[in-house]
Amino acid sequence: MSCENVDTMFSGELSNLIKEKLILHCDLVGKLWSIKHYLLLDQGDFLVHFMDIAREELMKKDDEISVEKLLVVLISH
Repeated sequence: MSCENVDTMFSGELSNLIKEKLILHCDLVGKLWSIKHYLLLDQGDFLVHFMDIAREELMKKDDEISVEKLLVVLISH
């Protein structure tokens, strides 16, 4: 058996092991989808919520906006 055949055999077995353990038993795809949804899609909800609760401060003129108040709103929610 040549080295290439051994490498191919072990890489195939390793691939199957990873596929079996991570994808099937640990629901890797489901977990990755949840992370993607949380990090990318739910940010829009956060932004809308922040804009709603900071509306009064954000409607002021630029030089009247208190960054400290916005930070408090951002941190407290």
